[in-house]
Amino acid sequence: MDRRAFLGAASAFGVAAAFTRPAAADEPDPAALLERRLSTCLFVSTGTNTAPMPTADLRARLERAQAGYNACRYVWLSDELPRLISTAEASMAATPTAETAALTSTSYQLAAHALAKLLVSGLQPMAADRAVHRAQQADDPLVLAQARRVLSTAARRIGDYEQAERVGIRAIEDLPLTRQDLPATWRHAVELWCVAGYAAAIRGDRDRSVECYREAATVATQVSDHHQLQQARDYALAHQISSAYKLGDSATALEAARQVRLDALPTTERKGRYLVDLAMVWQQHGHDDRAHRALLLAEHHAPGEVHTRSSARRLISSLAASPQRGGMPELGGLARRAHVIL
Repeated sequence: MDRRAFLGAASAFGVAAAFTRPAAADEPDPAALLERRLSTCLFVSTGTNTAPMPTADLRARLERAQAGYNACRYVWLSDELPRLISTAEASMAATPTAETAALTSTSYQLAAHALAKLLVSGLQPMAADRAVHRAQQADDPLVLAQARRVLSTAARRIGDYEQAERVGIRAIEDLPLTRQDLPATWRHAVELWCVAGYAAAIRGDRDRSVECYREAATVATQVSDHHQLQQARDYALAHQISSAYKLGDSATALEAARQVRLDALPTTERKGRYLVDLAMVWQQHGHDDRAHRALLLAEHHAPGEVHTRSSARRLISSLAASPQRGGMPELGGLARRAHVIL
C-alpha cells in the first residue's frame, strides 16, 4: 500500500481499518539499550578479551548486522553491535590487513548510523572518528568516503554545520571520479553532496543547499547502473524532504515526498525514515491529523524506527498537545509502544 492509498483508506474507514496495529509494547526501550551498550563498548578498550575471527566470518557477521539495521531491529543490534566491534578490533589486532581495517571501519560506521537515531551525544562522533581512522588504514577510497559521510553527519548533529559540509566536500574531492566503470563511486558522490546540502539547509543557507543538490543531480547522471541510479535519486529526494523541512518550506518538502515511491524504497529502515520525515512535514504544514496517520503507517512498516528514533518520539509528544488530539485515537497506544510518556 503506498502513502496516498493509505491516506485515502484511513480517511474513509479510520486508521484502525487501514492496517493491523503492532502488538502492545513488551520489548525494552531500544534507544536506551543502544545508548547504554554502545557507550560501554566505545568507552572501554575493545577487543582485549575477544577472540579474533577469520575475515570471511567477520564479513558475514557484519552483513548480518547490516541486515538487522536495514530491518530496524534495534533491540537486537544493541547486543550485536558491541560484539561485532569488539570482534573486529580483536581481528584487526591479530591480522592488521587492509581488508580487516575496512571491515572494522564499516562496523563503526554502522554503530554511528544507529546512534544517529538517538538524542545527540558524544557517542556518534566517537564512533565516526574511529570509522575514519580505520578507513584510512584500509586504503580504500570508497570505505573512506563512507566513513567521512558518517563523520559529516556526526558534526552536523552536534551543531558544527560548516565542518559537516567541509568533511563531505573533502570526501567528494578524494573519490576517484574518473573511473566510469564504478557506478557505486558516483552514487557515493551523490550521497555526499546531499549530506552537504542538508548541512547547509540546517544552518539556513538555502542557496548553498540548492547548489549542493544541483551538484548531486549532475553527478547522478554519471551513474551508469540503472538500479544504483534509482537508489541515488531516491536518496536525493529523501534528503530534499528533510532539507526543505529544516528551511521551513513544507510545501516544497511535500512536493518532493510525492515523488518518492514507498514500495521502491530498498529497506525497512528507509521506508520508516521517509514516513517519519513525512509525518514531521505534515505537522509543519499544519495538518496534525495527517502527521498522525503517517506515523502510524511508519510504525506499520518499520516499528523499530518509530519506537527508537528521537525525532519520532518528539513528534508523538508534540501531537499529544495538538488541538486535533481528539481525532487521533491511536496516539496513546503509539506513545506506549514508543516508550513516550504523555
